[in-house]
Amino acid sequence: MAIRTGSALAFDYQLLSVITREQLAALQRRYSGHLLYMPEVMPLGHPIACLIGYEAAISCSARFGGLYFYITRSLLIRQRNERVRWARAHGADSQGVAQATGISQRTVRRICEGEALANKKNPPFGLRRRRLQAELQGLKRNDGYTGRYRQNARAPGRG
Repeated sequence: MAIRTGSALAFDYQLLSVITREQLAALQRRYSGHLLYMPEVMPLGHPIACLIGYEAAISCSARFGGLYFYITRSLLIRQRNERVRWARAHGADSQGVAQATGISQRTVRRICEGEALANKKNPPFGLRRRRLQAELQGLKRNDGYTGRYRQNARAPGRG
């Protein structure tokens, strides 16, 4: 039994090299969050063949036949987030967008705020931002020590 490992997003791109975005979205709507087996020889009435079409299913089985792979929701989430950003950019309120897409108002705000934060010069999260904040506050040591930042800390071995 071979299980497809590695990045799920990279595997989505590999699937997109064989099938269309609409077919991948149909697979994600039906099988997202599941481990799926791609048979080596695709039978005519197989559920994947019925969902994406027999020709696309044959090309998938030729490329990925005999593998188990995990179906993610990444394409669906990206499409939903694009619709949310478009609706908010064209004047819709967060409550209406939340009701139309079936998500909470907080999620709508986070999607739109994430877009605004991504456009800023400094990254919103992560070690780089923490390090920048420490430098601005004067907490970073100048001796190359990469441990925790402490104010007025001395380098190891200095008395």
